[in-house]
Amino acid sequence: HFDDVLSVDGLKAYKTKAPVYGLVTERYGVSADRVFFQSSNAWDVAGASAFGFRVHWINRTGQPAEYPDHPPHAVMPDLSPLLVST
Repeated sequence: HFDDVLSVDGLKAYKTKAPVYGLVTERYGVSADRVFFQSSNAWDVAGASAFGFRVHWINRTGQPAEYPDHPPHAVMPDLSPLLVST
């Protein structure tokens, strides 16, 4: 179940173009630094970081960093550190 779905279809652009990440900030009326973004793709981590998101790289296989100019906020082996207990 999803609360919302954002699509690049209207933009006619794809990640790592800034307007794609901007869909989130525009939709929710927040600044980029208020967004926590998770990806297992190093190129997506770099694009989101360059946009200003706080990024978690889900680096399942322990790959070396490819984009040192746009590092993630945190590197995790899986999504389990993000789980919230209730």
